[in-house]
Amino acid sequence: MTQPAWVCRVLEHVRSKHTLAQLIPVPETPCERESPAMRLFHRMDDAIYGRAADGLTPCDATPYVAGVPTAVQRVDVVLAFAPCEPAAAEVWTIHRNDALTEATVRAGEKVIARTTAMPDAISRRRAMSRLGLRTAAMLQHALDGYGNRIPSRPIGPISPIGPMEMGLMGPMGLMGRMVYGYAQRKVRDRFTHGQWSIAFSFDPAAIAALDFRRFHHVVPPRDRLWADPFVVADGDRAWVFLEEMLYAEDRGVISVMEVRRDGTWSQPRRILERPYHLSYPCVFRWNGGWCMVPESGGNRTVELYRCVEFPYRWEPQTVLMPDVHAVDTTLFEAHGRWWMFYATDSGDAAGFDRLWLHFADTPLGPWTPHPANPLECDVIGGRPGGRPFVHQGKLVRAGQIGAPWYGHAIQLRELVTLTPDHWEEREVARITPDWAPGSSGTHTLNADGGVMVVDAVRERWGI
Repeated sequence: MTQPAWVCRVLEHVRSKHTLAQLIPVPETPCERESPAMRLFHRMDDAIYGRAADGLTPCDATPYVAGVPTAVQRVDVVLAFAPCEPAAAEVWTIHRNDALTEATVRAGEKVIARTTAMPDAISRRRAMSRLGLRTAAMLQHALDGYGNRIPSRPIGPISPIGPMEMGLMGPMGLMGRMVYGYAQRKVRDRFTHGQWSIAFSFDPAAIAALDFRRFHHVVPPRDRLWADPFVVADGDRAWVFLEEMLYAEDRGVISVMEVRRDGTWSQPRRILERPYHLSYPCVFRWNGGWCMVPESGGNRTVELYRCVEFPYRWEPQTVLMPDVHAVDTTLFEAHGRWWMFYATDSGDAAGFDRLWLHFADTPLGPWTPHPANPLECDVIGGRPGGRPFVHQGKLVRAGQIGAPWYGHAIQLRELVTLTPDHWEEREVARITPDWAPGSSGTHTLNADGGVMVVDAVRERWGI
């Protein structure tokens, strides 16, 4: 009856929303036992990184299985936390992959669901704890949507997101990697900072090919960053709205700059500032004017602003959603409706990539949750990275790839089906940060009126 905490989460969910019909105990097998050296490593890992929000903390499963009947008339799904082959029903087996920090649920060869988490170069326990918590959320969603036997998004093999070699190393190698990774992170945090910059282009050929090396790269002064660019074309002029943050202030504001076909640009000018952090200025046209929904998750709100003098004066219009820590909220119009994507905490203290979708008749709402919510909890594409736009005849959406670290790359997904009843996306391209010299990440992409913008980050020493 002693199980990891993530298994207890699944059992609790089943008891509250479904029917737990039977338990089948599986005795421990020799392959599950650890060597003394590996047990020692895990004790060190536990001592250093603790058990806060830990999916591996031992949990007493007795309260969740009390009163489970032994006479079963009908079983729909058998969920195998350990290998077993019951004769009846559909068997969902959990497969974990340490190298990718990935978990899948399969029925035979059919993949029912998949989730990926951020690798951890220091602590194997922390990585597997996060994966366990994501697996619990994935199973809850898969069970709730069991009536819809076809997954919302075709699930196929994925490319490695940064190998986590720890799963293949011995205890001494793991200890060495832990010490090295810890020292490396301390040096980086003490002496360097990540500086985001932007790039833009009016060139149709460069935009069609997603050839960012041919874009005009705009690097901010050393004391600040420019990130999350959104571009809008207004006649013969184009404007880029972005997050600007001075390191000394450590709080984002919204600024705007003009960009021109000859590669020149104006200095950013602050247009929106609040006592809390602002970023990701999702700007769009509506009802003959301009609106903006910046990220205001630090205030636990989704706020809409109306422009009274483009592009510099903005006034608050309404709060679209109160009491929600939503990040990178993205509004757009398609198929006669308005749609809203946003991400929330993944529940494993590793990021915001639980993806949600709502729809409404106007940007003012009321907003109706999509029945497939949450669409996914995945470090690959689960966090929005820009407003959908038409690229090579397809409506595509940028999603962030938050591994092997936050903001590493962009996944372009075609919105194949988008209705109040169904959602389906498929990957059409990946954008890695190697287009910008010395860059380690790129996470926002937007286009409008023949102009495209993207951002990139590089580590810089000092301020």
